Amino acid sequence: MTCLTFTLLTDNSYTKIDSPYSQRSLVIEYRHFSLGETTYFYNFYKTTFGFIGKRLNDQSIRIMIRGSEHPIGLESEGVLGLGNEKWITDKIVRFSTWQEMKDVHLNPSESSVSAAEIEAFIDKVKNKDKGQTITVNGNRLEIRYDKASGQSWIDVFNDNEEGAIPRQQCSRFVPNEERGYYMLEECTHQWEYPLYPMTENR
Repeated sequence: MTCLTFTLLTDNSYTKIDSPYSQRSLVIEYRHFSLGETTYFYNFYKTTFGFIGKRLNDQSIRIMIRGSEHPIGLESEGVLGLGNEKWITDKIVRFSTWQEMKDVHLNPSESSVSAAEIEAFIDKVKNKDKGQTITVNGNRLEIRYDKASGQSWIDVFNDNEEGAIPRQQCSRFVPNEERGYYMLEECTHQWEYPLYPMTENR
C-alpha cells in the first residue's frame, strides 16, 4: 500500500501598511504551506517615500497552526492580524497575531535595550533605587521614591510624544509570562501597557 502526502505551497503575496507618523511604510511579504498543519511566513521591508528598502531579516515571523486547531476561514492576513496592527512609535509596528503580540522594528539597530537590561531595571524598581532610568521603545522610565511616605513609582517620559505610550506615571514594571511582554502596570491613563517583548533581545 502506498501512502501519498500532499503539500500545498502558495505563491508570495504582498501588502503595504502606511505609517501615520511620516512617509514611511512597511511592506509585508507572506506565504504559507500546508502539510498536516499550516505554516505561515512573513517577511518585512521598510519603505520611505514609496521606495522599498532592504528586508528586515531579523524581524521575520513564522506561525504554525495545527490542522485540528486551525479556525475555519482564517487566512494569512488574519493570522498576522493585518488590519488591527498598531504603530506604537514611528519605527515600531505591533501585530496581534493568532498566537501572540509581535513587534516589528523598522530600525532594529536603534532598539539597543536588551532583556538583561530590562530585568536589571526591574530589580532597581523593586529596590526603590531612586533616579535610575532606562529607555524602552522611545520612552524614558525613571524610578521615583518619596522617603517620607514610603511610596515609589515610575515616571514615563518621551520626546515629542514619540514614545510607545503617553507621558504618565506607573506603579510597576513587571514581566508577564502569559502575554510574553514586559508590562507597565497601574498607570495614570490605563491599567497596563505591554511595552517590550520578553523574547526579544535586540
